[in-house]
Amino acid sequence: MIRLSVFLAVILFGCTSGTNTSSPDVFDRGTTDASELFFKNVRQSYYNVRELADAGMNVFDIKSADENSLLRISLIHHWRTDEASVLLEFRDLATPLALTIETDSLESPVIFDGQNVQDHIELALRLFKAIQNKEEVRIGEFEDALVFANRKQREAFRITMIDFLTLTENRNYIPVAE
Repeated sequence: MIRLSVFLAVILFGCTSGTNTSSPDVFDRGTTDASELFFKNVRQSYYNVRELADAGMNVFDIKSADENSLLRISLIHHWRTDEASVLLEFRDLATPLALTIETDSLESPVIFDGQNVQDHIELALRLFKAIQNKEEVRIGEFEDALVFANRKQREAFRITMIDFLTLTENRNYIPVAE
Protein backbone atom coordinates (compact mmCIF):
# COMPACT_ATOMS: atom_id res chain seq x y z
CA MET A 1 0.00 0.00 0.00
CA ILE A 2 2.86 2.38 0.84
CA ARG A 3 4.53 1.63 -2.49
CA LEU A 4 1.32 2.46 -4.32
CA SER A 5 0.99 5.75 -2.40
CA VAL A 6 4.58 6.72 -3.20
CA PHE A 7 4.10 5.76 -6.85
CA LEU A 8 0.91 7.85 -7.11
CA ALA A 9 2.58 10.80 -5.36
CA VAL A 10 5.48 10.68 -7.84
CA ILE A 11 3.09 10.47 -10.80
CA LEU A 12 0.81 13.25 -9.59
CA PHE A 13 3.37 15.70 -8.29
CA GLY A 14 6.56 14.77 -10.10
CA CYS A 15 5.34 14.94 -13.68
CA THR A 16 5.05 18.15 -15.62
CA SER A 17 2.84 18.98 -18.55
CA GLY A 18 5.75 18.41 -20.93
CA THR A 19 6.45 22.07 -21.60
CA ASN A 20 9.80 23.55 -20.79
CA THR A 21 9.20 27.07 -19.56
CA SER A 22 12.91 27.88 -19.64
CA SER A 23 13.07 27.36 -23.39
CA PRO A 24 13.17 30.57 -25.43
CA ASP A 25 10.82 28.91 -27.93
CA VAL A 26 8.02 28.74 -25.36
CA PHE A 27 6.09 31.97 -25.05
CA ASP A 28 3.31 32.08 -22.49
CA ARG A 29 0.37 34.08 -23.89
CA GLY A 30 -1.66 33.73 -20.71
CA THR A 31 -2.80 36.72 -18.72
CA THR A 32 -3.53 36.98 -15.02
CA ASP A 33 -6.16 38.94 -13.15
CA ALA A 34 -3.43 41.24 -11.84
CA SER A 35 -1.92 41.95 -15.27
CA GLU A 36 -5.37 42.53 -16.79
CA LEU A 37 -6.30 44.90 -13.95
CA PHE A 38 -3.03 46.83 -14.36
CA PHE A 39 -3.57 47.15 -18.12
CA LYS A 40 -7.19 48.22 -17.72
CA ASN A 41 -6.52 50.81 -15.00
CA VAL A 42 -3.15 52.19 -16.12
CA ARG A 43 -2.46 51.50 -19.80
CA GLN A 44 -5.81 51.10 -21.60
CA SER A 45 -6.41 54.87 -21.78
CA TYR A 46 -3.53 55.12 -24.30
CA TYR A 47 -5.39 52.86 -26.76
CA ASN A 48 -8.42 52.92 -29.02
CA VAL A 49 -10.49 49.85 -28.16
CA ARG A 50 -12.60 47.70 -30.45
CA GLU A 51 -14.72 45.14 -28.62
CA LEU A 52 -15.52 41.99 -30.57
CA ALA A 53 -17.97 40.37 -28.15
CA ASP A 54 -18.89 37.46 -30.45
CA ALA A 55 -15.23 36.48 -30.71
CA GLY A 56 -14.58 37.10 -27.01
CA MET A 57 -11.81 39.60 -27.55
CA ASN A 58 -10.82 43.25 -27.45
CA VAL A 59 -8.47 44.82 -29.99
CA PHE A 60 -6.28 47.69 -28.79
CA ASP A 61 -4.60 50.14 -31.19
CA ILE A 62 -2.27 52.69 -29.62
CA LYS A 63 -3.53 56.25 -30.08
CA SER A 64 -0.05 57.65 -30.74
CA ALA A 65 0.47 55.47 -33.83
CA ASP A 66 1.51 57.17 -37.06
CA GLU A 67 -1.28 56.81 -39.66
CA ASN A 68 1.33 56.60 -42.44
CA SER A 69 3.18 53.73 -40.82
CA LEU A 70 4.01 50.76 -43.03
CA LEU A 71 3.43 48.44 -40.06
CA ARG A 72 0.43 48.53 -37.73
CA ILE A 73 0.53 46.57 -34.49
CA SER A 74 -2.57 45.72 -32.49
CA LEU A 75 -2.69 44.18 -29.05
CA ILE A 76 -5.37 41.47 -28.82
CA HIS A 77 -6.84 40.39 -25.49
CA HIS A 78 -8.86 37.17 -25.64
CA TRP A 79 -10.88 37.63 -22.45
CA ARG A 80 -12.69 34.28 -22.71
CA THR A 81 -9.44 32.32 -22.63
CA ASP A 82 -7.33 34.84 -20.63
CA GLU A 83 -4.72 35.09 -23.38
CA ALA A 84 -3.16 37.95 -25.28
CA SER A 85 -1.44 38.21 -28.65
CA VAL A 86 -0.31 40.78 -31.17
CA LEU A 87 -1.46 41.27 -34.74
CA LEU A 88 0.94 42.73 -37.30
CA GLU A 89 -0.54 44.28 -40.42
CA PHE A 90 1.64 45.60 -43.23
CA ARG A 91 -0.11 48.34 -45.18
CA ASP A 92 -0.58 47.58 -48.89
CA LEU A 93 1.72 44.55 -48.78
CA ALA A 94 0.75 40.92 -49.17
CA THR A 95 2.24 38.08 -47.18
CA PRO A 96 4.52 36.16 -47.29
CA LEU A 97 6.81 39.09 -46.84
CA ALA A 98 10.62 39.25 -46.79
CA LEU A 99 12.14 41.61 -44.22
CA THR A 100 15.79 42.42 -43.57
CA ILE A 101 17.06 43.37 -40.13
CA GLU A 102 20.34 45.27 -40.58
CA THR A 103 22.98 45.59 -37.91
CA ASP A 104 26.36 47.26 -38.23
CA SER A 105 28.00 44.04 -39.36
CA LEU A 106 25.40 41.80 -40.97
CA GLU A 107 21.95 41.49 -42.51
CA SER A 108 19.46 38.99 -41.16
CA PRO A 109 16.64 38.02 -43.54
CA VAL A 110 13.24 37.18 -42.06
CA ILE A 111 10.28 35.68 -43.92
CA PHE A 112 6.87 36.53 -42.44
CA ASP A 113 3.82 34.68 -43.72
CA GLY A 114 1.44 35.63 -40.90
CA GLN A 115 -0.33 32.29 -40.92
CA ASN A 116 -0.71 31.89 -37.18
CA VAL A 117 -0.50 33.73 -33.88
CA GLN A 118 2.99 32.41 -33.13
CA ASP A 119 4.32 33.91 -36.40
CA HIS A 120 3.04 37.34 -35.35
CA ILE A 121 4.54 37.05 -31.86
CA GLU A 122 7.92 35.82 -33.13
CA LEU A 123 8.25 38.63 -35.68
CA ALA A 124 7.06 41.21 -33.16
CA LEU A 125 9.72 40.02 -30.70
CA ARG A 126 12.43 40.22 -33.41
CA LEU A 127 11.33 43.72 -34.38
CA PHE A 128 11.19 44.75 -30.71
CA LYS A 129 14.75 43.49 -30.22
CA ALA A 130 15.86 45.31 -33.38
CA ILE A 131 14.39 48.55 -32.04
CA GLN A 132 16.14 48.06 -28.71
CA ASN A 133 19.45 47.48 -30.54
CA LYS A 134 18.88 50.50 -32.82
CA GLU A 135 18.92 48.30 -35.92
CA GLU A 136 17.18 49.16 -39.18
CA VAL A 137 14.41 46.96 -40.54
CA ARG A 138 13.66 47.08 -44.27
CA ILE A 139 11.18 45.39 -46.56
CA GLY A 140 13.29 42.93 -48.53
CA GLU A 141 12.04 43.84 -52.01
CA PHE A 142 12.33 47.60 -51.55
CA GLU A 143 15.76 48.95 -50.65
CA ASP A 144 14.44 52.27 -49.35
CA ALA A 145 11.33 50.99 -47.50
CA LEU A 146 12.07 51.20 -43.79
CA VAL A 147 9.49 49.46 -41.61
CA PHE A 148 9.91 52.21 -39.00
CA ALA A 149 10.50 55.43 -40.91
CA ASN A 150 10.62 57.71 -37.88
CA ARG A 151 10.88 57.81 -34.11
CA LYS A 152 7.11 58.05 -33.61
CA GLN A 153 6.55 54.74 -35.45
CA ARG A 154 9.32 52.98 -33.51
CA GLU A 155 8.02 54.34 -30.21
CA ALA A 156 4.39 53.30 -30.85
CA PHE A 157 5.55 49.78 -31.68
CA ARG A 158 7.90 49.64 -28.68
CA ILE A 159 5.25 50.82 -26.22
CA THR A 160 2.67 48.35 -27.55
CA MET A 161 5.18 45.50 -27.20
CA ILE A 162 6.04 46.50 -23.64
CA ASP A 163 2.33 46.55 -22.79
CA PHE A 164 1.87 43.15 -24.45
CA LEU A 165 4.85 41.65 -22.60
CA THR A 166 3.58 43.12 -19.32
CA LEU A 167 0.04 41.85 -19.93
CA THR A 168 1.37 38.33 -20.58
CA GLU A 169 3.88 38.66 -17.74
CA ASN A 170 6.83 37.96 -20.06
CA ARG A 171 8.87 40.81 -18.64
CA ASN A 172 12.12 38.89 -19.21
CA TYR A 173 11.93 40.11 -22.84
CA ILE A 174 11.97 43.76 -21.71
CA PRO A 175 15.52 45.09 -21.36
CA VAL A 176 16.42 46.74 -18.09
CA ALA A 177 17.36 50.42 -18.38
CA GLU A 178 21.02 51.03 -17.68
